[in-house]
Amino acid sequence: MNIARAKAEDAAALMAFIDTHWRKGHVLATHKPLLDWQHYCPETDDYNFLLARNSSGRIEGVLGFIPTTRYDGALASNAVAWLSLWKVVDDAQSPIVGLLLLRALEAQGNWQAVGTLGVTEVAEKIYRMLGWRTGTLSHYYLCNPELSHFAIAVEPQVAARLPVQRLLTEKNPADDWMPPRPLAVKSGTYLRRRFSEHPFYKYRLFMAGGDLCVVLRMVEANGARVMRIVDLVGDVSLLPEITGALQDLVVREGCEYVDLTVTGEDQATLLAAGWQKRDGATIIPGYFEPFEARNVDVGYALKSDAPFLLLRGDADQERPNRIPVC
Repeated sequence: MNIARAKAEDAAALMAFIDTHWRKGHVLATHKPLLDWQHYCPETDDYNFLLARNSSGRIEGVLGFIPTTRYDGALASNAVAWLSLWKVVDDAQSPIVGLLLLRALEAQGNWQAVGTLGVTEVAEKIYRMLGWRTGTLSHYYLCNPELSHFAIAVEPQVAARLPVQRLLTEKNPADDWMPPRPLAVKSGTYLRRRFSEHPFYKYRLFMAGGDLCVVLRMVEANGARVMRIVDLVGDVSLLPEITGALQDLVVREGCEYVDLTVTGEDQATLLAAGWQKRDGATIIPGYFEPFEARNVDVGYALKSDAPFLLLRGDADQERPNRIPVC
């Protein structure tokens, strides 16, 4: 079994494998510009995908990953590798092709951690057997207090209007801004390349002074729209203090709510600040491409003993499923 990074000339074969063995018509199988945006490395003319080939050269397994250094090489000393697509054919010659791919990835770099989001129940059992930490991200939301009818959310709890304690300013942090973080350290350069320069999604970055950056994206469905917090970089203890400003932004933009999918948070402090945690009969939809009026639990798996904060902007949960999108 030969395992190596996919070269530029392997792109067509990789896309065909995804289309045949992962999902017919999958966006990474049909839209090469997105595949290139997320995985191509022009410096080395290869992809952040490992291919496992048998003795006859047939691809029997693939493992895609997104290192944080993809967006800023200065993060090498704290690099995290996020798994994106891991698939082995049913009739592989070896029963451990998947494990061999994972071990090869772990040997690719001096990773601070290796992790993934969107873990299924079956995959979670595998990760737990490997000794990884697993769990489910919590889902919080903050409704527009001026609305009485909701077209996207179902039976949400509407909070009262909250005071604005700390202002938010829409701007990008400086490229050299690199606040401390226990896991998945990020910089101003990372935020610019990952979000501000995204070719298919429009993100908005807001700063709370020079201490915290909030990355937001608007999504629409049923003639309404909502805001989603996809990343928080900096002093996340300030999140309760900007709750009022976020609610004010929801009202100004005419959104139903802002939501936050996260783990590693201070739940009690968030709830005390006015956030609602999704539970009971409330539906805060997770899928918008296409839109599905149902809750979606986001599982995670992480190989690291360090304290961590994970959001939907990590790994590939913020990957377009349809092109073109806005």
